[in-house]
Amino acid sequence: MLMSLSEKFVFLGNRKAASTSLQDFLTKRCEVISSTSWKFGPHPVTGNPTKHMTYEEWTQIFAAFFRKFSLVPDNFLVFGVIRDPAERVRSFYSFISDIPDTNMKRKYGELTLDQFVELYLTDGFMYNYRKLSQVEFFGQSNFLIRMEQASEDLDALYEETGYDFRGAMQKARNPSRPRELSLSPELKKALADALKPEYDLYEKAGRMLTPIEPSDAVDISAAIKFMALKTNQYDMAATLFSRAKDSIWTGTSTVDKLFGHPAIIP
Repeated sequence: MLMSLSEKFVFLGNRKAASTSLQDFLTKRCEVISSTSWKFGPHPVTGNPTKHMTYEEWTQIFAAFFRKFSLVPDNFLVFGVIRDPAERVRSFYSFISDIPDTNMKRKYGELTLDQFVELYLTDGFMYNYRKLSQVEFFGQSNFLIRMEQASEDLDALYEETGYDFRGAMQKARNPSRPRELSLSPELKKALADALKPEYDLYEKAGRMLTPIEPSDAVDISAAIKFMALKTNQYDMAATLFSRAKDSIWTGTSTVDKLFGHPAIIP
């Protein structure tokens, strides 16, 4: 998750959707970045890791911030990259097949694609991958960029909102044609039925889904100070940027340099 207080946008990093390319492009424009502190461990508010923070989790973690500064989630452009749902399943299968020799590799790495999809279609699959669908992940996000049509959708986002991220996702800017999964007819139908809500959302990508509500400018210094002192709600091992000095500070040193006093950092 990346959050720009000055430009009022939030980027949610979807799994297996080339989100890293856009994240790298956006990082220096953001004051708040979900960091490694809770990357793989449970966050105090949501109980889930923050590496792939969902829309719902973002609103939970920053609820007190919204109240303090008279904001609502719709004051921000909340966006991310959505991928063709079947291709996303294939990508996760490839990931499992290619990872080093670990417990996960030994348990899942020798599966055929049919066997993998059968697991995908059952509850309790590793990482709750099926439960964390792209529909659930993005929630009430304003705009979704199709990975397969990134150039077109980044242009559309600029034309509709003025947010210019057109230099991002260079590796994913050329459209690619989704490939048909080689599955048994029964599994192919079952997977298509399971992915229908994601395809419905995918068809809506590339245009504004909900409007951005106007709001006053955020006092950046006050906002960061508020977050820094809310150690049970905000991930303050998060990287905070001082764009004026074009440098990166983390942890207690951030608070020291910005505010002249230390804070308790989890």
